[in-house]
Order: sequence, then structure tokens, then C-alpha cells
Amino acid sequence: MCFYSNTSVQLESGEFVTMENLKYGDRVYSHIEDGHKIYSQIISFSGWDLESIGSSIKIFTENEHFIIISDTHLIYNYTLGKYVKANELKLGEYVLVNNRPKKILLVSQGTHRGWISPLTQSNKIQANGFAAACHTHDLRFIYLPLRIFLRFFPNSPNTQPKANSWFYN
Repeated sequence: MCFYSNTSVQLESGEFVTMENLKYGDRVYSHIEDGHKIYSQIISFSGWDLESIGSSIKIFTENEHFIIISDTHLIYNYTLGKYVKANELKLGEYVLVNNRPKKILLVSQGTHRGWISPLTQSNKIQANGFAAACHTHDLRFIYLPLRIFLRFFPNSPNTQPKANSWFYN
């Protein structure tokens, strides 16, 4: 499932869009490296389903930041210094939001309709400002063959997936 479809990301142009408006080839804010924003290309979507209803975790931090994600999705836990599953986050711990540590004030469970699972070249994405991975487990090596394949045979830029496909069809 991954991210609720209404989650926002920042494009390299500076524009903010919801995930349901992402396309192959879009370059999204991925992470900070050496004090600079790094943008990474959307190379695929491991899920694109705007109709399914799935269980979710909603994480609220100070300053009214929040994110809605699947319970096993990886979020950067600043307190522990590593990515953890969303359902492992605890009140009082800190996550990175807009590259700043923010204290978790509430974690609630629910359900939401519409899920998007973008895959960036870097495996990272800033979703609603939260530092997150593009997968639910440490799957960097499992996705390596797909990344290599897509480097030589990329999806058509400026298109969206159909029928929950890894590739444009």
C-alpha cells in the first residue's frame, strides 16, 4: 500500500503535487546530502490503486505535521537514527520533517481509500515533508535488478501507470 494518494511531494521545480499526480520521470525531493536537497527520479510504482481501502497509520508531530502511510512502511526515526516501520514508532520519539527533528505527538490507526507506491532511483522520498523510504522493508537489493532494467528501458516520461502495474501499459 505505502502512501495515501493525497500525500504531497515536492518536484524539482519547487512545485508541490499530490502523489496521485506523479508521473514516471518526475524528479522529487528525496533527501538531504551534505546540506543540499537531492532530487531523485520516479522510475516506477510498485503500487497504484486509487480505489482500494487499506489500513493506515496516521502520525502527527509538533507544528501540526502529519502523514498517512501503511503500517509497515519505513519512516526515518531520528531518535534511533534509522528507518523503522511506522507501526513501531512511539509517542515522544522524533522523526525528520522538512529535515528537522519533530516530536511524535499522536499515532492513530485507521483506513483510507487510494494508495500510491512510488519508487525513486535513490529509494528515498520526502512525503508530506517526512523522511521516508520507498518501500516497506529494506528491499534496496531486491529492487536492484529492476533499477538496472529501468535504466536501460525506462518507463515513458510524463505518463502514469495503469492497472497497478510496475510498467506503463
